[in-house]
Amino acid sequence: GSFTIGKRFGHFNYLSLLFGYSQLRFDPAVAGQTLNPSGRDVLPTLGLTYLYDARDLYEYPLAGTYFRLSTRRVGFGSEFIHYWRHSLDVRHYEKLSRHFTIAIRAMSDVGQDVIPVHDLVYLGYQHRVRGHFFDRISGRNLALGSVELRVPLVPLRYLRAADMPIVKDMLPEYLLEMGRNTKFGVSLGVFADYGLVWSEPEIPDFKQGLHGYGAGVHFHVPLVNVLRFEIARNKAGEMQGIIDMGVSF
Repeated sequence: GSFTIGKRFGHFNYLSLLFGYSQLRFDPAVAGQTLNPSGRDVLPTLGLTYLYDARDLYEYPLAGTYFRLSTRRVGFGSEFIHYWRHSLDVRHYEKLSRHFTIAIRAMSDVGQDVIPVHDLVYLGYQHRVRGHFFDRISGRNLALGSVELRVPLVPLRYLRAADMPIVKDMLPEYLLEMGRNTKFGVSLGVFADYGLVWSEPEIPDFKQGLHGYGAGVHFHVPLVNVLRFEIARNKAGEMQGIIDMGVSF
């Protein structure tokens, strides 16, 4: 388990300290699954995070900056378990005009010393490259970059279900009441993604990374906030259809 204490400085700055403790045990021991050859990893953890978040709307940012820097130490006084993880995530959203926003992201998550298999990083789960959306790659270090042009097609608005004649006749009163402020909007996104996972301590060959680019339609709807329908193409020329929830970054 873990717990975090933190303090906010002004509107945009936040500093937090994480304390954690966990154990992983294989009985009998399985080679390569734990750092301790006994098959039991004890993992006390101490982490520090600085966050600056000045985005206008976290659900679908169109202006502002996001910056997150984190470091985490796992293992104290152990012969086998003593490593660091460092992560950096920088995002900027710039309005080019009233209707066009450019969104840019660069992030990395790197390990220092010997990293156990249960604390590797992945492309294909939380972090994805569109065009290689369903690929699963793991390693000690991760780098990710994205750029996306966002254009509103139908500006975000809040609708009342009771004001829609067809909907009003179909739904009972309690559902009409729940739909008093139903948000709806449509945006166009044109994007390019890059991702790389590596395990060697040397500087990686960035030419080995995954690339993808494409476009999609983003629906702003209740509950999931954003529902994305996208088409991406990877460097092998393969096309891929994507349906996903939430903003890409």
